[in-house]
Amino acid sequence: MQNISSVYPINTRLDNEYFEMQDFIEFLNRYKLSETDKVNLGSESLLHSSDGFIDLFKQLQVAAGKDLITKETLYVGSKEILCEDFIGTLLENGIRVIHIIRDPRDVLSSAALGKEYTGKVRPLLYTIRMWRKSVAFRIHYSEHPLFYSIRYEDLVTSPMSVMKELAGFMNVQEIELQSRLIDQQGNIWKSNSSFGKSELISSSSIGKYKEILDDNSIVYVNTLCTPELKYLNYECEDVKDLKEVFEVFKEPFPIDNDLFQHDYSVSEINQNMEIKRAGLLKTDRFSSKEIEKHYQFESVYKILKKHAI
Repeated sequence: MQNISSVYPINTRLDNEYFEMQDFIEFLNRYKLSETDKVNLGSESLLHSSDGFIDLFKQLQVAAGKDLITKETLYVGSKEILCEDFIGTLLENGIRVIHIIRDPRDVLSSAALGKEYTGKVRPLLYTIRMWRKSVAFRIHYSEHPLFYSIRYEDLVTSPMSVMKELAGFMNVQEIELQSRLIDQQGNIWKSNSSFGKSELISSSSIGKYKEILDDNSIVYVNTLCTPELKYLNYECEDVKDLKEVFEVFKEPFPIDNDLFQHDYSVSEINQNMEIKRAGLLKTDRFSSKEIEKHYQFESVYKILKKHAI
């Protein structure tokens, strides 16, 4: 509707892909699905003529779990990735959001090795931008009473402690964590980790990027994500000048995704955008709109400014 051209419908929300988040929230709250929408979704039998986004969301949860939810079921939840744009609408409609963030270097390594789960390999810069967007939403909604954010590393190293906090957040009795989890077929659950299958919650994948990414790629990530890494208390060494980083960078994994230009991570337009973004943290001469086009929200910019080098 806003004639935004981007690779995916859910985009980086940077520069020319930017749109006002409040506009999107209001759109989701008021839009009613048409008959054509339902046919395109393949959900005609689920939905009524007056359904909007929240109705659709709730009905899909019930439909997905209809064979699993019984009278003995205490709690039901759903998991999705790359869905931060919907957080504001979910919160406004009283739905709790548990947001998990992970070290971006391990995210990149996992995505490249786990193509069966994540699809074709995308340029490093694109994944970095989506990760920084995720951090931005964590910062922006951190004070909302229905929003809870946790680092993946804390979850897998201290699952009992995190589950206790989550029970408090959800206002439910403390959840006992079983040594082995059961999947929806009643079998012993096995992780879909790109780094190896496991029947247990494991912290063995933390820091795997040191074995998988080359030094230049690690420096590339560190330099482009310095404020976010520092904000989240992730290790962040080997930060260099941006121009120098771009000069020596080469994609660590072959890009097999035709939706992206192969020089996406070092193209002139993207280099200039990243240099401008970093420069914004060192001055106060830009408008709120310009700041949001590079940091998602002005509130995020103010926090990350404290962590800039």
